[in-house]
Amino acid sequence: MSPSLKTLDHCPWVKYIGFAFFLRKTMDDPNFAKRKIVYVCDPHPHKRANAAVNIGAFAVFYLEKSPDEAFEPLGRLRPAYHPFRDAGYGVCRTMPCSCCLVITLQPNVYQITVLDVLRGLFRGKREGWIDLETFDLQEYEVCLFKFCLGSTYLFHS
Repeated sequence: MSPSLKTLDHCPWVKYIGFAFFLRKTMDDPNFAKRKIVYVCDPHPHKRANAAVNIGAFAVFYLEKSPDEAFEPLGRLRPAYHPFRDAGYGVCRTMPCSCCLVITLQPNVYQITVLDVLRGLFRGKREGWIDLETFDLQEYEVCLFKFCLGSTYLFHS
């Protein structure tokens, strides 16, 4: 059984599942049967990486692609995608005295690529941790306000 989205408030992969589910639902809508769907994203490196995972997740979940197959056409795009980082290593807070807080950036210990994320989503699907048959779109849409998909847009032409 898939965990409820309410228990996944801080799981970033929920937005990738939601995007894939939304795109599939849109493609299945008879109103869009004869229309092309164009996905456009902001050129910012972080947003490009998120957009690549969105499209790759769709390929993994609905087109039954392996992570490598899903990433292959995306990997040809340039510039290369900015890697994700482990959020736990971003900031270290130390208190040199009782009246101040010093924030120091720590080095990015782990480089997590778009392909790494797709491999994680694929494994989650394979192990039954992610089940789109029980995915609750209404619950996801409520959570969408908590998580922004970035400056990515889905246009119907």
